[in-house]
Amino acid sequence: MIPVGSRSVISLVWLFAMSSLAAAPFAHAQRAQIESKITVGRGWHPWYEVKVDPDNALNLILCGSRWDAALNALYAFVYASSDGGKSWRVALEDRNSTWVAETSCAFGSGDTAYFIAEASKVIDGVTHHHLGSTRLFISADGGQQWVEAFKTAWADYSTSAVSAVSGNLFTFYNNSGTRDVDRNWGSTIGLLKFSPDGKTVSGPFVDATMRERNYLGVFPSHAVALSDGTVAALFFGARDTQNGREYDLGLERAGLSPSSSPIFSVIASTKKCLNLDGSSLTYDARREDLLVAYGEETEGACRIVLAVSRDSGKTWVKKLLPSNGGAFPGGVDHVSLAQQQDGSLGLLWEDSGNWHFAVVTDSGAAEPPIELASRPKDVSISNDSLMTVAYEPGDVPPESSGAEATVSLNVRAMTGVVWRSSGLIASRDAFYAFSPNVLKGGEGLLLTVLSPTARHEQAGNQSGVQDPLDEDVTKQIVLLYGRAQSFNKATGTLSIDLRLGNRGDTPIWTPIRLKVKQISSRVGKVSILNADNGLSGSGAMWDVSRIVVGDQIPPGATTYNTFRLSFHIELADGAIPTYNLLDTSISVLASRSLKDTNR
Repeated sequence: MIPVGSRSVISLVWLFAMSSLAAAPFAHAQRAQIESKITVGRGWHPWYEVKVDPDNALNLILCGSRWDAALNALYAFVYASSDGGKSWRVALEDRNSTWVAETSCAFGSGDTAYFIAEASKVIDGVTHHHLGSTRLFISADGGQQWVEAFKTAWADYSTSAVSAVSGNLFTFYNNSGTRDVDRNWGSTIGLLKFSPDGKTVSGPFVDATMRERNYLGVFPSHAVALSDGTVAALFFGARDTQNGREYDLGLERAGLSPSSSPIFSVIASTKKCLNLDGSSLTYDARREDLLVAYGEETEGACRIVLAVSRDSGKTWVKKLLPSNGGAFPGGVDHVSLAQQQDGSLGLLWEDSGNWHFAVVTDSGAAEPPIELASRPKDVSISNDSLMTVAYEPGDVPPESSGAEATVSLNVRAMTGVVWRSSGLIASRDAFYAFSPNVLKGGEGLLLTVLSPTARHEQAGNQSGVQDPLDEDVTKQIVLLYGRAQSFNKATGTLSIDLRLGNRGDTPIWTPIRLKVKQISSRVGKVSILNADNGLSGSGAMWDVSRIVVGDQIPPGATTYNTFRLSFHIELADGAIPTYNLLDTSISVLASRSLKDTNR
């Protein structure tokens, strides 16, 4: 326990916390501006996604498939950054086949990263996916070094996330094994559950009721880990009906039980506007909200819709985006959502080769979008994306009936084409947006860093000023150690989990906030990384209401759930970090009592 003195300020010594992406409500979103642009990798990258280390926001991995035009082959890759995206290196290449695709990656705890790659069996230049394999690679140092941990059968169109409770890796994929034409059964989503060390796997698990939708194919994406340990993923499914082909956008959710099957629900169904990679899912851990952006037909046009669920995906409230008249004839594609700690919700999408970014406001509207990359009017053919496909006799019918059998040759120019992407993440003070970039004489993958233009204009109680309805409850609060603490010497990040105890005679009502009075370190410069109001010193505030079950902490009770604070220590030259890495004094503010607020 950390003792509380007689004064109404809690003094914390040796405090640590991870740099968290837990998001606040997006009620005070602001317009962003471009800070920098960085070419991450050269060549054509038709498949990619970016992930951030929850224990160290400086660790980023970008995984996917890159085309090697010289070898006419598709190889899997992981690019890694340990400085928040300023520099990148090739950390892993999977060349187990000349067609390695369907990749996904995820971060767990303790700087552990996972990479799933599918290597097709290629015979005489022709891919045979059913003969292919899935490999799981693991990194223990934030994505810098990788080892192969497991190999199993082909898992088509994978997406992955790590359970926040069990630490297991959940990998969803398109499973065609349930298709039965005679029974009108279609494809389902398969689920594999890997142990944290990657040495064992269970599954595949399926929701048997999904096969009755008779999907021609059902493709999962954008898997996210929820606070309760479950994992959810979006899916896109196409099915033929009496009224023609229809498309479903849905949510697949899997529980903690080692043998439990996932459960699916449909968010939207339409005959147009939905694209295979035209939707995105993100999770607001602070509010426990699921947020989905996708294309939907509205008033005869395809527009971006934001759907929010506060009951684990059972029901959805939809808002039209953006407000500036954005309509897309074929629907938007390659949509990505990400949320900053101050609640700002970023939206990335592609329309006809042009990539845009906007910040979403609390009303559901979007600020005028920023164009990140545009498709040139006269698209040049890039040697980086030339793809040659040779068909064996009989694979492609002859030009005219009765003609002799031929061997067909097809050369494709895939300049700027993206098959699947999840290209947006949020840090404490910026958005990181990845998009293809057609370069002079070639192609590349572009990182655009965007930051708000008016950080100091935080609204409401996020300013650090005490709300008149707040009550100082510090004298009846104790801070208790949670379940983890660590110091990352490479990044100077300190971390600790804490709980709250009420040792007073009256309940402590939510919302509950911690406010920093002073902060210092004897070994170097110290700053706060994850305050909800974006401040890094005195006045910084954390809202810890999410750890409370219900709306109060009763007298004598202690929260079971924990919260994390986050600090960065810049060690001075010659400093020995053995004593008082951190000293900080904190006040605890809560909503006023029952009689004061007329609850």
